[in-house]
Amino acid sequence: MIKRFLKIRLNSNFLCLCLFFALIILNSCKKKTEIDTEVQSAIDNALCEDRFMGIISDINANASHFMGLKKSTSVCENWSILGALGNPTITPSMNDTIDKNHDGFYDNGAVTFEFDYGAGCLSSDGQSIKKGIISITSSKRWVVLNHPIIIKLKNYKIDDLNYSGKIVLTRTDSLKYSVQVTDGHCTNGSWIIDFECSNSLEQTEGYTTKNNQTDDVILISGNSNGKNRENKLFTATIKNSLVKKSNCRWISSGVLELTPQGLETRIIDFGNNSCDDKAKYTLNGNTIGFKLN
Repeated sequence: MIKRFLKIRLNSNFLCLCLFFALIILNSCKKKTEIDTEVQSAIDNALCEDRFMGIISDINANASHFMGLKKSTSVCENWSILGALGNPTITPSMNDTIDKNHDGFYDNGAVTFEFDYGAGCLSSDGQSIKKGIISITSSKRWVVLNHPIIIKLKNYKIDDLNYSGKIVLTRTDSLKYSVQVTDGHCTNGSWIIDFECSNSLEQTEGYTTKNNQTDDVILISGNSNGKNRENKLFTATIKNSLVKKSNCRWISSGVLELTPQGLETRIIDFGNNSCDDKAKYTLNGNTIGFKLN
């Protein structure tokens, strides 16, 4: 009787051990087959990348203002000169942009220009409404290369999102720029995205039509980092240049590697140059489509 009891007890213990290890194996397999579906970091990085780099297109399209000229009267925004910095005796005027000795420097010192979109201007993408002010301060004319200009955003808004941060733009070639964004933020009031980047830009189309921003196309390369609207940190590196068309709301194509906090690096692909909100990411052999809005 005792032997039979021990035999049953041993068999029971053995069965429990088998079940225990089976559960471990099943759980391990489950973890291996689970698909990481985190896309918020990719969406938020693309949103800020798109909008902050779009500001550079706006400035480039108005570049002749840096020469003290009004390029076009058909644009929606108001353009103004705030005058030479640190010289309150000078009334802001075109005289602030004079360069008599042709050394590239404004004679009255660094000058601040503003593009004011007022109550709202239709963006070149034909969909978004811009409001607020883009402020640009420079001691040299736009044609001077390798000279950083400072860009600040004042109550700047596109549709229902507010954008702020410091932007340093340096024109390195007739069609190339370096861009540093620090302390950048995109917010709708209930959530906020933090964004910083160190990018290189190249204009590939639209440079011969100075009065038409809608045909401008720029290539974006570089690195970015930030915190998405769910307070998760991320880093990103552009592998194939991102294509930003002024007449498109979204990034049209390009590939980047993005790593959300605590998760694996995934490959983000923005498509085949079509103007749409579709993108996809690849991770561990799995490719999943998602939308950028």
